[in-house]
Amino acid sequence: MESSSLPSEHRQVLDRVAAFFRGVPGVVGMSVSGSIARGAADEHSDLDVGVFFEDDASRERAWAERWSWEIAPWFHRFDADHVRPHFVIYLFEPGIKTDIPLNVVTDPPTSGGAPYEVLWDETGDVTRWVEAANAGKVDLPPDWAEAAHEDERLWAWIYYCILHIRRGEYYDVASDFHMLRGIVEAWHARLSGAAFFDVRRVHEREPETVGAFADLFPRPEHDALKRGLVKLIELHERQRERIDWVEWRTSQDGRDRIKQWVEDL
Repeated sequence: MESSSLPSEHRQVLDRVAAFFRGVPGVVGMSVSGSIARGAADEHSDLDVGVFFEDDASRERAWAERWSWEIAPWFHRFDADHVRPHFVIYLFEPGIKTDIPLNVVTDPPTSGGAPYEVLWDETGDVTRWVEAANAGKVDLPPDWAEAAHEDERLWAWIYYCILHIRRGEYYDVASDFHMLRGIVEAWHARLSGAAFFDVRRVHEREPETVGAFADLFPRPEHDALKRGLVKLIELHERQRERIDWVEWRTSQDGRDRIKQWVEDL
């Protein structure tokens, strides 16, 4: 793989990880993904490394010894079973977050982390897995099937927020505000031709969106929550005006009443 785009400290850690797993019985190759595979890694990037075993038995033996692995100096590590089994995350010195999932070459290729790139491969199995995973990556079209129901939910949730704010339950509202924001983000992505809203590096791709959505991250305080709801309604209605292919089910009267109650907070 091309190494010139990797920061030197990332290259050193990657070399240490690769050298370690070359010596682990049953490992037949490794891959990389994420910003490394895209050639876009910077000093803050993760190292996304995939380790491939010839069979499940060799993976289990390696997994059982994971607490004694001597890969490189680290200051924190943990089993990332919240993501998937056989997955370890290290924070290597001087601060390189490194994801290390242990795969078996017979695992079904998944395009979720694509693009992938082969780091080394002794049997050809890793190359076949990587090629299949990359070939399976499909850019899905926007799906507006749930838009009418999302619109219904958004206005109902806004009214729930009004009731909680009236009671002074500000933390409750702030905690759940992500559900409202999520609809606006999803519609923003679809109107831009994407299937999903991608938060990664959005500050670089769309700084104007970050600015426009800033009030949708309110503090648990009355004025911040009201400001967030006002901005949410403004953005949502502006988006709704651009969508003429959906049969809406919310009434103008209902929306106007809810908007007025927000203004009256």
